[in-house]
Amino acid sequence: MPLSINTVESQSISQSTLLEICELCTEAYEEDFTGAFEALGPGVHVIGRFEGHIVSHAMWVARALQPGRRTPLRTAYIEAVATKRRFQ
Repeated sequence: MPLSINTVESQSISQSTLLEICELCTEAYEEDFTGAFEALGPGVHVIGRFEGHIVSHAMWVARALQPGRRTPLRTAYIEAVATKRRFQ
């Protein structure tokens, strides 16, 4: 079975998927990711699955960036990038 990649908006993600992503990020960053996604705010998750298990994750979160006194720019931050070691 090949690697599958899909995107899911935060408000549509299931609790079980979010838990699996938290476990992946906790392993990758060696720190507890419990509650991290609530702090990051809503975004779009990019999820890589192999044989039904999440092996890679990243998300983008919309942000405004205001350089100096210029008009704020619409941008996004890339957050919680993690891949299981054997899939890197």
